[in-house]
Amino acid sequence: MPELPEVEVSRLGIEPHILNQGVSKVIVHQRQLRWPVPEQVSLLEGQVISAVKRRAKYLLLESPLGTAILHLGMSGNLRVVAQDTPLKKHDHIEFHFANGLALRLNDPRRFGACLWQGTSEEHSVFAKLGPEPLTEVFTAEHLYAASRGKRWQSNSSLWITMWSSGWVISMPMNLCLRPGSTLNGKPEKCHCSATSV
Repeated sequence: MPELPEVEVSRLGIEPHILNQGVSKVIVHQRQLRWPVPEQVSLLEGQVISAVKRRAKYLLLESPLGTAILHLGMSGNLRVVAQDTPLKKHDHIEFHFANGLALRLNDPRRFGACLWQGTSEEHSVFAKLGPEPLTEVFTAEHLYAASRGKRWQSNSSLWITMWSSGWVISMPMNLCLRPGSTLNGKPEKCHCSATSV
């Protein structure tokens, strides 16, 4: 499964080709991915991509009308190609743009996803995600509050990804605590750096 750094690299790779581009057509060749591709994804037609963002392992193609949410699953990939490029096996979704390019989601195992989120909505896939670990919101206070009611031995690792949306798979809890603090006391400001593993 693509890890979060690979998803961010995918975002950086597609952004220059589709940002501020009008979507001329959305073609769904296969609706049965991890979840059925909703009809609302076609609402992207006629819209301009105003932002290409990442939330956890989801890529967000934002427009004034709503957001297409893409997930690569275990074997998916995105390709930016000329619209007349022949389809490859397992090309399930295409977004055609006014600049003559197409963004194609290819996923042999069909564990990926293409979902829709209206402008005033938050899709249920984001409901249990914590804050992004390299943002101001991800603090020792957040980690402390999220860990309340959880039980573990003092030498065990805490799975930070349970309370954040990526980058660190796991790290020992004591790396996030100031020397001298304990698991029973409120931790001081986190002095660790979040990196991909």
